[in-house]
Amino acid sequence: GAPAERVTPEAVAAYLAALRKQVNERTVLIRLDDLYIAIAAMAPGDDWTWFQLARSRLRRRQPPARAKGARLADPPELLAAACTAMDELLAQPRMTQWKRVRYRDLLMVALLTSRPIRRRNFASLEIGRHLARQGAGWKLRLEATETFNHRAYEAVLPAALTQYLEIYLEQIRPMLLCGASSERLWINWRGGDLDERSFWLRLTLQTSALTGKSQSPELFRAAAAAAIARQDPNHAGVVREVLGNASIDAAENLADRSRRIDAGRTYREAITALRNRPNRSARRKS
Repeated sequence: GAPAERVTPEAVAAYLAALRKQVNERTVLIRLDDLYIAIAAMAPGDDWTWFQLARSRLRRRQPPARAKGARLADPPELLAAACTAMDELLAQPRMTQWKRVRYRDLLMVALLTSRPIRRRNFASLEIGRHLARQGAGWKLRLEATETFNHRAYEAVLPAALTQYLEIYLEQIRPMLLCGASSERLWINWRGGDLDERSFWLRLTLQTSALTGKSQSPELFRAAAAAAIARQDPNHAGVVREVLGNASIDAAENLADRSRRIDAGRTYREAITALRNRPNRSARRKS
């Protein structure tokens, strides 16, 4: 029969059950909406009320979306946690391949926290081309043709990360390479280049383990911008540079949100302080 004739409540229910084994509830709703748009276009004269009701029920069951701010780890806290975890790995007597992979992941977290460039640029960094020595330290540099805003980028890495980076370059990375050769900075456990998808996965796993907040690579820039805006809300232009965004609106929105967060935190602290104060009336009675 025609495609529309095969779209029955039973068939859609089976489709949703199969989807739930593969994707999350939000993606299930998106797929269901796509199916409805397609089937309504193929058979506009049919009664699809039952399908619309199914979509409405599914939409009501959707979990509330978390605000971006709730997923942002505090950069200084995240950096300190990553460095502490690397110290703990280095203090262990034997460095296994699994521990080398984790050290690499922690270094990625530390470097991206301190220099939050875009995911594609960070994942494809090459030694010599993008990462180079500068005096006793190291610097990152990207050509204008490699950046989103078509502007060259150059930044010195924090001196506090020099030792961790050099241990990776001299001890960890050669063992990950397993005799292979590559100019890429980030190497996977099999000796090949770490691909962009694996880079995304490893970062989200490590940030979740370190702070309880699963932070994707894209959110590192947002976290840095929010921290800057929170410390100096009057300089939203600096936030714009961190975001790599030509619009000042995004920077100002972050500054506003950061001020609201601080105001809310101050309010909560004040309420807590009041609750913890001794009961004066009780003290007078005694």
